[in-house]
Amino acid sequence: MISSETELRSLFETLIERIGRSSFLSLIDKQPIVAYSGGKDSSICLAFFEYLHKQYGFLSPAIFHLNHGIRDNSLQEEKILSFVHSRFPRFFFIKKKFLIWQNA
Repeated sequence: MISSETELRSLFETLIERIGRSSFLSLIDKQPIVAYSGGKDSSICLAFFEYLHKQYGFLSPAIFHLNHGIRDNSLQEEKILSFVHSRFPRFFFIKKKFLIWQNA
């Protein structure tokens, strides 16, 4: 378990080195898109792109969250919005809804 900002920074730098710093930094001007569910894995992914933005000048990521409409998850969406807005103040959220096509 990662318990400090220093450990997180070390993890991110190790990841950059393993990928290959020069090829990795060639992506600096590309717009990243992060699929964010609110879970631990997508949260660490989002933190990684936040790190790249602050440390290396990468473009701020476009953050995508899809509500499948399977269940009421308004509380989860509220938490997601709060977290993302705290890290990316210019973030905006568009809620995608699907219409059900019924044959008459």
